[in-house]
Amino acid sequence: MSTTPVTKLLIMSAITGMFFITCCQLTQCFYMKMNPPPDADKAAGGGTNNSCWLATASNMLAGAGYGDGTTVQQRADDIYADMTGNYGIAPSGWTDVALSW
Repeated sequence: MSTTPVTKLLIMSAITGMFFITCCQLTQCFYMKMNPPPDADKAAGGGTNNSCWLATASNMLAGAGYGDGTTVQQRADDIYADMTGNYGIAPSGWTDVALSW
């Protein structure tokens, strides 16, 4: 059975497309394993410590490159410590307010 040039082109395009999709998914998978997102977390303080909004902002800012430290996690922890040290731990707040600080 003979295949036409158009059929060969379609088969090669399909194989190339599948290869490309597989490579992209593997790259993303390896990237997340090697570079996990920061996870600054509020300090244990019982039910009155509701500073998760500060931790969220700290994680976002560290991911954007702000803060001091050699790793993203160190930068997130540094930013969280600065925010809680300078502004205290309010009963609650908004992440966008912490980002603007």
